[in-house]
Amino acid sequence: MKKGKIILWLVLAFTLVMGFHGSAIADCNTLYVGLEELFGTWHLRVDTCSTGKGRVTATGEVRMDNSGLHGPSCKLSIIKNGTSGTGNNIAVYKITQNYCALEAGNIYVEHVSGAELNYEKLPGSWAKQGYGVVRFHKK
Repeated sequence: MKKGKIILWLVLAFTLVMGFHGSAIADCNTLYVGLEELFGTWHLRVDTCSTGKGRVTATGEVRMDNSGLHGPSCKLSIIKNGTSGTGNNIAVYKITQNYCALEAGNIYVEHVSGAELNYEKLPGSWAKQGYGVVRFHKK
């Protein structure tokens, strides 16, 4: 019994250390948000993050990363190019990904305001060391 507890604590300690230092586990705590056929006519903006951090990449996607033992959670705006970003010319979503060592990187997408868009999501995977993905589409 004592050996089992020691192994459990070692596995937990390894998981925590790896998550904090951004190695294999950090990959499944990363979430990419992108636009399919909307790309080029709409663009993404990171408004705020309550946990983790988010940034727009050179390819126009948003990369969200975890913070400590919390997965990323950010509010993003999807804005139609050449508009003031009001009414149906903007869509605001809150996107959260669980810390993947705890809940396999499950993703939650919540419509906050503006236009409603279709989306697909693929959760991060600790076993496959894959990042999570959310892709927005036209309705």
